[in-house]
Amino acid sequence: MAMNSLSVDRSPSPREKMPSSISPLSSPLAGPRHEDYAADAYVRKCEELNIQSKGEILKAFRKKSSKLQCSAPMTVTEMVAICAALACSRNISLIKLENGEFGDDGMRELGRFLRDSSNIKRLYLEANALGVGGAFVLSEVLNVNKVLIELTLVRNSIGDKGASVLAESLESNKMLVKLSLDHAGIGNAGAIALAGLLKTNGTITRLSLEGNNIQAEGAVVLAESIEKNQTLQVVGLKENPFGNDGIAAIASACAKFGRLDFSGCCIETVGAQRLAGAITGW
Repeated sequence: MAMNSLSVDRSPSPREKMPSSISPLSSPLAGPRHEDYAADAYVRKCEELNIQSKGEILKAFRKKSSKLQCSAPMTVTEMVAICAALACSRNISLIKLENGEFGDDGMRELGRFLRDSSNIKRLYLEANALGVGGAFVLSEVLNVNKVLIELTLVRNSIGDKGASVLAESLESNKMLVKLSLDHAGIGNAGAIALAGLLKTNGTITRLSLEGNNIQAEGAVVLAESIEKNQTLQVVGLKENPFGNDGIAAIASACAKFGRLDFSGCCIETVGAQRLAGAITGW
């Protein structure tokens, strides 16, 4: 008597299809995006890169904080690990990295994350050895990012070229409201580029250029744009060698703000007299 042949389905189950070495946590973008995954992604990436995790970074992810802050030196490799975790985070909306000295290469890693980020609204990068290259990366971010509203690049030597590329990218950006470029090595050319931005920008309400090297030429052009701009509410310009003509022009343009700090501007007698005349009626 012939036996009926039996057809057995040997197709692997979903669990069998996934190799044991792969889990949803293998990629920072896989699985649900929440801070438990972000913390795990950070630890795993640090292990993969053979680096020590930073306690304050790990703490921010585990506490589900809205702020990611670090004031310690940071290598480019450490930035790679941080970005892997940020890609999994939905709580972090503020990044504050100070004295990291990760330079333009580190900024490129952070830029890759920021270009696609829909969470980060405030970015504070003080004293991280950024140069023109870092400014270029941020200009690319500003061209596509639709959520960033504050950018601080204090004590980074982006110079005139860096200020110019940022100004160009901000011409089409309608989100950023606060820009701080204090002690950034900006001279007349950078000031003139930013002045051009202020002629058309209707979004920025706070601009700080303290501690730069803006002289009379740049100050006069900047003053003209400040005077015509209807959006600015606060301008920081102290510690710039404006000269007599520059002081007078800036003082006149900023009369609408009611107050302005000219400390560190090396005001001479003639400059003081022109300043007194400009602020009459404040």
